[in-house]
Amino acid sequence: MLGAWRSALILRKERKRVRNPMVPKPAPVSDESGPGSRLDLLFITDESATQTTRDKVMRAENLYKGSFLEVSRFLDELRSRGEVKLLILSSSKGLIWGEDVLTTYTAAPASRIPPQIAAEALNRAIRRARDEGAVVIIALSSKYLEWVVGPDVGVSLLALLANCPVAVVAGGESANPLSEYAKAHDCPWLVLRRVGVARVGQKNREAILRWLHAENELMVSAESPSEGQIHLKEGG
Repeated sequence: MLGAWRSALILRKERKRVRNPMVPKPAPVSDESGPGSRLDLLFITDESATQTTRDKVMRAENLYKGSFLEVSRFLDELRSRGEVKLLILSSSKGLIWGEDVLTTYTAAPASRIPPQIAAEALNRAIRRARDEGAVVIIALSSKYLEWVVGPDVGVSLLALLANCPVAVVAGGESANPLSEYAKAHDCPWLVLRRVGVARVGQKNREAILRWLHAENELMVSAESPSEGQIHLKEGG
């Protein structure tokens, strides 16, 4: 799984010395590395204070409403391409997996610093995604994004994914340093600007889907002496 992407990544790094940094190209990820193969993907977002009818018990990914509905629709699109795991960050409950069964609750105000138990669980989840070669998509509000990238965007846990395909939707104050880090460390990341209150936004969603689909571009990029690894776009 993702064998084509890994081979391309090796070639990109071997040819890094001769890459022309003035001619960037995307480093997309294929959702097909062979007949019948499926893409493993981890989607990380945060909880919503707007929830379904009180006391109704259901899977976490079906519990939230409001801006979370955009995530639900995007998950449907992504699952047509492979297996997707949903991880929800919560100041109230720490980490919640999409398949966890919950009832409605009062969401605590978002905190920039995760509870210790949540920080440890998030560290394990990101390391597992790295070790299993999963694609990671991150769509978090600014405070929750700090759980992943650290204060002042020190990149923190995200640095564990420096050699992994990551798409992150971030506000401008985080997007720029993430882009700079990715360029400096040759990371195969897609960095997109968050616009307004949308968690992903239509344009960003389309950009991520193109990125996931672009197997042909991946192979061309791997064979070319001039390729880049980072996109920074306006979305919405």
